[in-house]
Amino acid sequence: AGSDGVYLVVEEPNPAIAVATKPFFVSLPMTNPAQDGWLYTVYVYPKNDLEPAPEIDKDVTEVGNDYGTFDVNDRFTYIIRGEIPAGLATAEEYALSDTLDTRLDYEGNVIVKLYNEDKKELALIKDKHYTLTETAASGEKGAFLKMELTEAGMQYVMENLGDDVKDVEPEIRVYFDASINASVKMGTKIP
Repeated sequence: AGSDGVYLVVEEPNPAIAVATKPFFVSLPMTNPAQDGWLYTVYVYPKNDLEPAPEIDKDVTEVGNDYGTFDVNDRFTYIIRGEIPAGLATAEEYALSDTLDTRLDYEGNVIVKLYNEDKKELALIKDKHYTLTETAASGEKGAFLKMELTEAGMQYVMENLGDDVKDVEPEIRVYFDASINASVKMGTKIP
């Protein structure tokens, strides 16, 4: 509630919003919806177009490779690739996680990198730039891995995005190792 008058409402900038609501005027008091009285408290709900959520991809052995063939106990590398959202500088969190199929054993060896617009991979430092949560497989649930950028990590990423090459989308890459366990029927696909 405010004093009687006409107010200009301007939406504060937010990188998660693709198109902000245009400024508009609100007068107090305002006629109520039934047109038989006055409203002294007005609630405003701007309708925004939000930026799309970052895309996530998962590759095996090398970036861009969706398939691999391995024998039981063969160790191989997965790569989780997450786009960097426009609003990362003001984001509360940025995390990438994966729950493995129960036919896979999690082998660790986690490496986290920023792939920037200069086509360079820059290593991030555990407990400085990111935290890591690892949970072993249990019963019907496969092993779980979660990498979350710290505030310092988000700042490091934003400061090292590169020189704005238009054909390169920067991303966070989480490398980790897994192996096929003896529970798998050979020749079976593990998506």
